[in-house]
Amino acid sequence: MRWQGASSGIALFLSAACAGQTAPLQLVGIVHGPISGAPKAVELYAVDSIADLSQFSLGTANNGSGSSGPEWTFPSVSVAAGTSIAVSKEVPVFTAFFNEAPDFVDDGLACNFNGDDAIELFWNGVVIDGYGNPDADGTGSYWEYTLGWAHRDCEGIWSTTMGSMSGISNNSSAAFPFPLGTFESACAPAILGCTLPHADNFNPEATEDDGSCLLTEFFSAPGCTYPHATNFDPNATSDDGSCAFGEACSGDVNANGMVEVGDLLEILSHFGQTCTWNPPATGTGAFMWGNIPIHYCVPEGAESGDEVVFVFHGNNRNAGEYRDDWVNAANELGLIIFAPEFNSTDFPGSEAYMQGGMVDANGLELPVENWTFALVEPMIAACLDWAELTDSQVDLWGHSAGGQFVHRFMLFAGSESVNRAVAANSGWYTTTDATVAYPYGMLGAPTGGMGLPAAFDGKLVISLGTADTSPSGPIHTPEADAQGLNRYERGLHFWAAASNDAAASGGDWNWEVFEVPGVGHASGEMAEAAAAWLFGP
Repeated sequence: MRWQGASSGIALFLSAACAGQTAPLQLVGIVHGPISGAPKAVELYAVDSIADLSQFSLGTANNGSGSSGPEWTFPSVSVAAGTSIAVSKEVPVFTAFFNEAPDFVDDGLACNFNGDDAIELFWNGVVIDGYGNPDADGTGSYWEYTLGWAHRDCEGIWSTTMGSMSGISNNSSAAFPFPLGTFESACAPAILGCTLPHADNFNPEATEDDGSCLLTEFFSAPGCTYPHATNFDPNATSDDGSCAFGEACSGDVNANGMVEVGDLLEILSHFGQTCTWNPPATGTGAFMWGNIPIHYCVPEGAESGDEVVFVFHGNNRNAGEYRDDWVNAANELGLIIFAPEFNSTDFPGSEAYMQGGMVDANGLELPVENWTFALVEPMIAACLDWAELTDSQVDLWGHSAGGQFVHRFMLFAGSESVNRAVAANSGWYTTTDATVAYPYGMLGAPTGGMGLPAAFDGKLVISLGTADTSPSGPIHTPEADAQGLNRYERGLHFWAAASNDAAASGGDWNWEVFEVPGVGHASGEMAEAAAAWLFGP
């Protein structure tokens, strides 16, 4: 999980340095290892050069009993700016686990923590940084790191992976290894440019899209598309009105130099046949709908009546990768895929994307037409129109943050254009419980959309990987943890609450639950299972 300490209510002591000074040393990581509680170590980073490291000390606040003050002080040595410093309780286990020795050993004076204890960094006896809450036992909290680790990134955001080191003997064998020595005090500056690979001005060096992508020429291949014209262009994707049939024999369909019965027979032989569908593009690519890139997959040989699936990405806003998860199924089952990309600039945070943009920064409900959810139906129409498809309804599939988007869309908005909607491995839910405050329940929820009876009538599928049980992935708030401590538990909780509320309403109930045995938080495997379940024989 990732969280920003300044907004979590957990003390991180980020501003307690000496007046007018910026602390030259920063706490960046904690490890609580699996080998009889070892290695127990902390990592620090020298933001500036330090002439005398003995100004700094470490301490552990055990069991929520409050600060113990400085318990171990660094020796009087100098360090250069940009130096990563590892302090361990001991040497042998740390060295075997990380394949390198620690920089300092405190013999357990400060590194005497369990995974639910807070760590403090002192500068001349004053707390300047830390992790966790010294006045609280961290068991079951946001910041617990038992048999795992916590690490800070260049934006000051901490990640925790409680339990990720259980049963391993070396950091490199962990599913989520501790990123020892990787901390950077300043994030690399963004390189602005066009990040869509198929755009005319694609910049492979760009790390952040600036909206400059040019796709007009890429998708435009004008020419004569009529097969019997003398200048028929088999590579043309749009007819430009240039078709020619000969100066004197415009009706010479069979091109034998004269208009005769044979031309009429040629026309009659094709009477009643469906004209060939010529999609604007095949394979994989992307086009822009307003400020939203739409990543598509149109298989070779696709037909205009093929099933259409809209795929909604996770929190990394990686729509292209989510589209790619469906390419094999698209080719094998005859599907056409559209994956819209909701960038973090125009759709920031959970509120604007996962929660559908229904409220403003103050929690006040916005007009329905301003919801992010309101974009779905016109987006569907635009994509179908772009591809000249005949489907009147499509299916939705979202995974992780995309699953949150999909299930809330079906709760609050819905669409006549949607046949089925699959929400896979959502991190947490807006339950149908009227006694739980929004956004975790329906108490005080936005009322501008449709009500629960209409939502229960929609075809919503809750898809759950039975192995998506790690507590380190989803957010942990008291309200979210009331739904369960992992994604699988929370999905079952959401399903059970909705089942009870639907039965009490006496209305229609068209929801389903679909479990994928043995699969964890893996979008590709969940997509493969959903495709087979929805479209397979």
